[in-house]
Amino acid sequence: MGLFPNPAPTFHFYAGIIFRVSEKTTRGSSLQGDRGCARTNPRSASHFYGTWLYRRVARDTLNDRKAWLERSDAMKAVCRGASAAFLLLLCGACAHTAPATEQALIREYLDPQTAMTVRVVAEPFIYGRDVPELAVNARDYVSLGAVELDNMGRHRLFLALVSWSTIDRARIGAPLPSLPERLEIASREWPVASHTPRELGAGEPVLEPPVSRIGDSWFEVKAADLRDIAGHPPESIDVVVDGARHRYTLWRRADAAFAEFASTLPTDVAPARGRRRHVGP
Repeated sequence: MGLFPNPAPTFHFYAGIIFRVSEKTTRGSSLQGDRGCARTNPRSASHFYGTWLYRRVARDTLNDRKAWLERSDAMKAVCRGASAAFLLLLCGACAHTAPATEQALIREYLDPQTAMTVRVVAEPFIYGRDVPELAVNARDYVSLGAVELDNMGRHRLFLALVSWSTIDRARIGAPLPSLPERLEIASREWPVASHTPRELGAGEPVLEPPVSRIGDSWFEVKAADLRDIAGHPPESIDVVVDGARHRYTLWRRADAAFAEFASTLPTDVAPARGRRRHVGP
């Protein structure tokens, strides 16, 4: 059923009455003739009344239909106006709701492989270096992030360096670069602690590069080192690979994440003094 009642049943009801009245009248008589002899000829009077009633019902039905259409158009306009007002109200409510929680600057989780608590910056510094002998528009990159490993209250701090590249060395037949053996920032330097984070307690990668990683290099540091990096973000870093020093310049900053990480460090966190891993025969 529509919005307004259907006039068809009423119209057909009256049309049936009109037909029964009209079929008994003389078909050849005109409306004027019927009007003239309405008083003297009952058959003509019935035909005249039936014709008048038919036209009256048809006219009323048409007028009602027009009124319904007008009311329908008015109702549509009202609905459109109400929908627009609702949308405006909804947009206003969305605009005045509390802003979404900002993305966390630090991730903290329990490593499922080593059961150590891992805290790491959500966004690392990224440094890049041109390699013109291999590519013109591609570069080598390193991601530098701060990591804290908590093994039942025994805290250790690291700078995690992830090497990655946009140079397709497989296509040009070039070997992958060696991983850094030392990291130098300003006047400070740190030897690599491990190229396998699993040995230190991080069973899963803590930093994911935008493209395929070349490898990881972890350097154990002190809380003062991280505070110094957070307070004075380096514009460049040097990594020593196979005795050669390579300079990487800043490509993407992560000041807020490092500052947040450094602000949560206790003053007494220092590198653990365990036995050095024996390398070689």
